[in-house]
Amino acid sequence: MLDPLRNINGYLIIFTDITEIKRLQTLLERQAYYDELTQIYNRRAFLQRCETELARSQKKGTSFIIMIMDVDHFKKVNDIYMVII
Repeated sequence: MLDPLRNINGYLIIFTDITEIKRLQTLLERQAYYDELTQIYNRRAFLQRCETELARSQKKGTSFIIMIMDVDHFKKVNDIYMVII
C-alpha cells in the first residue's frame, strides 16, 4: 500500500491454489491424445508424433519407417469392453 507521498507501507501478496486447474488440464490433454478404451494414442496424437519423428529423421539424415497393423474383428473387442458413461 502507498501513502499519499507514494512511500511503501507494506506488501500485498496473493497466493492462488491452481492444483485443481492443473489436474483438469492434464486430464484434458490425456483425453485429447489417448483413446479412453485402449489407452493408446488416438489419430491426432499419432499424426503429431509422426510429424515430429519425420522431422527428426530428416534433420539427422536417418530412415523413417511407419508400421501399421490392422486387427481383424476389433469391433468385437470394443463391443465387449466398451465403457458406458
